Amino acid sequence: MTDVLRETLEERGRATPWEDVDALVAAGDRRVRRRRVAGVVAVAAVVAVLAVVTPIALGGLGQDRTQVASEAFDPSAPSWAVDGLVHVGDLEVDLGEQPGAYVLTDAGIVWIDAAYDVRLTDPTGDTERIGSSTDPAAVALVTDGRYVAWLDRDEEEFFGYDTAAGKVAGTTRYEEAPRSTGAELPQLIALDEGRLWTYNPIANENVASDLSVPGSPQVAGLSYGRQAALDVSAGRTAISASKESVEVMPLVEGPTRTVPGRDGAILSPDATYVVTQPRQDFEVFEVETGVRVLRLDEDESLAPLRWLSDRTLEALAVDPVGDEPVDVVTCFVPRGTCETVAEDVAPSYTDLTMGDGIYSYDTTTVQ
Repeated sequence: MTDVLRETLEERGRATPWEDVDALVAAGDRRVRRRRVAGVVAVAAVVAVLAVVTPIALGGLGQDRTQVASEAFDPSAPSWAVDGLVHVGDLEVDLGEQPGAYVLTDAGIVWIDAAYDVRLTDPTGDTERIGSSTDPAAVALVTDGRYVAWLDRDEEEFFGYDTAAGKVAGTTRYEEAPRSTGAELPQLIALDEGRLWTYNPIANENVASDLSVPGSPQVAGLSYGRQAALDVSAGRTAISASKESVEVMPLVEGPTRTVPGRDGAILSPDATYVVTQPRQDFEVFEVETGVRVLRLDEDESLAPLRWLSDRTLEALAVDPVGDEPVDVVTCFVPRGTCETVAEDVAPSYTDLTMGDGIYSYDTTTVQ
């Protein structure tokens, strides 16, 4: 098994090859929640992409953030970054440097630079500094489309930012053990419909803060024997039930479902499906029945990145040896089929930063 597969689940669209009318109707205007990203920035390589792209330059940020940034900018499109260029569907946005991490929001790209500053670049290329993550170990972001959050270890706070209002919507304080002890770090877990989920290892608490309600109290809960929740989505959470299984359960009361899996899990935006890694290959299970509906192996290793919609998953096709170019793939889960949407996007996975991904990298390689 390659390092990229081993690391994928440790920390944590509309780009479907088929049009599913029932899915579109059910989704309505609900924003697809997008989750954590941690990036590697060993900058390299020229990108070879099949689609025709539109270059965008940098500038200064506009004032109106209450509307979707651009009709051409689709936050649910397949996305990746290499050599400082972020690909979002057919768009190519030049950040000027490789991001340590980035997520796609309704207002544009939120990313962390080499100085650990958090920046917002809209689809026209205008850029503004909105915060700081301060530490290589804290290069991570979560978003639900409108809100985005990060960890500032110097301030010992999680910051939640409202991209529509252009300001910090709330903070969550935590107590951190001395860094010399090697203790577990606080964690960003998910942003789900305006509610930020974080984990405080000192208090052994998974904490929820509602960013949509100014001054709302933090709600502690979901304590599972000194472990962080693996994911939260649509009123459900995923936790490690054992070394070989993952349990999906409601946040309140209701039936639970146990599926095979080790180290981690990601729920689909509506929590209908969950991705785990029972053995070497990643698999997708239907939460209601526990039935496996997709196995990400085929003729090459497929590593899941993020859900583009309730039913469509973006993945990387990587060479098991690690010396072949990387392809971007989308999988339509109900039909159990995948197709390549971009070939040879980078010489290897170590040259990429994947938007909204679930990879765990050694972020000390930030240049």
